[in-house]
Amino acid sequence: MRNEKKRTITWIVLSSLLVIVVFIILIVRNSVEWRYFDTVINMDSIVHVEVSLLNEDDIVFIVDTENQLHITSRYYLPNHHIFGKRHVGRVSETERQRDSVTQRQQLDIVIYDLFTGEIVKEINVLEMIEEFKESLDGYQLVNSSPLSIHMLESGDLYLQWRFSNSKTWREGNYQYIGLNSDTGEFLLHDNMVTTALTENERELAVQMSFFGERWMEDGIDDLNSFYLNNGITRYEIRDFSISQRNFYSYFPNTVTVVLSPDNLPMESENLYNRFPGLRDFQGKDGVRINLVLTAYPTAEEVFELFMEDGHEVVFDGLIMSSDHSIDGEEHEIHSFEDYLRLRDIDTVRMGLDEEQQSVDLD
Repeated sequence: MRNEKKRTITWIVLSSLLVIVVFIILIVRNSVEWRYFDTVINMDSIVHVEVSLLNEDDIVFIVDTENQLHITSRYYLPNHHIFGKRHVGRVSETERQRDSVTQRQQLDIVIYDLFTGEIVKEINVLEMIEEFKESLDGYQLVNSSPLSIHMLESGDLYLQWRFSNSKTWREGNYQYIGLNSDTGEFLLHDNMVTTALTENERELAVQMSFFGERWMEDGIDDLNSFYLNNGITRYEIRDFSISQRNFYSYFPNTVTVVLSPDNLPMESENLYNRFPGLRDFQGKDGVRINLVLTAYPTAEEVFELFMEDGHEVVFDGLIMSSDHSIDGEEHEIHSFEDYLRLRDIDTVRMGLDEEQQSVDLD
């Protein structure tokens, strides 16, 4: 009788302890700190839009950088559209960012006409995710904006979002939802869809590779010195940057230039014959200029837009690293022609090929 009473007391104690443990776990779980967000990126930050007087496919748009959620060149779409988004939800605050959890109530991508500000299309990303809920079990959306945007051979835009498995992300275990924004069709992929480069696109990439600092002996210091010698001051990349759209956001025949108003030339017939409205922004604070150039320009043609009239491009002290030259030797570079003649172009082209991945969309 006494032993049975002891067993009963022991059972009650253990049960009570179990209830206490469960209660503590629930308290800890529910005590996670959450940061709520309601993010709206729209046309409000754009203060000026202008199409080139010499080529209607070229455009400049200027944004107010004092607006914390301002549009960037990353948001530009072909045919003079631009996208924004509305993102509502909460994210858990943890010591390790990868362990955080984002719970979304709304995620819409909104495509605008860059001139009129009218909404062209709205994309409900959460509805797409719901369609693949089972396949995406254990995965989280990496970024609310599309990871990549491509123009397909059909001319349709293909937007892609990446999903990461928190347990196997180091092995590159990702899933992708791709949306044809013109047809409305969306698919789940194991790899990111990219577009094959034409020979003209390869040549454009080779031309624009001049503005990448890796081939220079002293890297970024050499590139900044080159800019400074030509009257361009760059304290950060966004002060002056020239690039072809890379494979994450790639449109055929497109070069993007981002610069601060301080780097606008005082007199450049080459630039202001195209965009006369840019004169009004010379030296203006709190804005950033985004130019989109087409028609397969050369590196020289792009850079000379920002040179003062009567000044030639200066290449003083520019050295090509032996690792990137055609003969494995260092070379002084005195012109854009020198760069193209002495650069190991096959390596540039090989890098482009390595970026290409194929997914059958049929």
